[in-house]
Amino acid sequence: MPPIKYFTRTHIVDAAFNVINSPDVQDLTARRVAEYLNSSTQPVYSYFNSMHELKRAVMEKIKDMLIDYAKKNHTEYTFLNIGLGVLLFAKKYPYSYRALFLEGNIYKDLILDFITTLEILMAKDNTMTFLNVEQQKSLLDKMVIYTHGLASLICAEMIEDTTQEALLGKLMEVGGSLIDHTIQNIKKSGKNLK
Repeated sequence: MPPIKYFTRTHIVDAAFNVINSPDVQDLTARRVAEYLNSSTQPVYSYFNSMHELKRAVMEKIKDMLIDYAKKNHTEYTFLNIGLGVLLFAKKYPYSYRALFLEGNIYKDLILDFITTLEILMAKDNTMTFLNVEQQKSLLDKMVIYTHGLASLICAEMIEDTTQEALLGKLMEVGGSLIDHTIQNIKKSGKNLK
């Protein structure tokens, strides 16, 4: 008789995460998670009432991982680190990125949580203190749109050079232009920089 295997909720979520990151998997199913765990589906349903509930837990894990990537200090600039973290995450986990961001607005609340975290990180960026909170959010919104587009192209394998240096260069070019544009708009509007 084979030994009984005990699985925790974390084991189940981690297995489901690995299933989602498989290029040949279209849907997350209890059977696929069980196969990954080398078990029956019983452990899956002992922790989760439905596959929707399990997928939600996996999306929360993905959001948390993405936040960790955005917090890493790749450069001395928090604003740049945020964008680079998102791109590096999309490169390493393209199927997870797609599942969270490109599956409609099922997980809109998780994405909004992610963006709120980015706003908090940006507010702590000493190099952005010349902008008030509203101006920082506006700049971040624009950069999120660009970064999301670039991350989507990375997931679709449409960017040839995805080295950290190349991605950093793309972010610096556009980010610098956005910062300059933001400053010019503030000056034209007669508002003051912070």
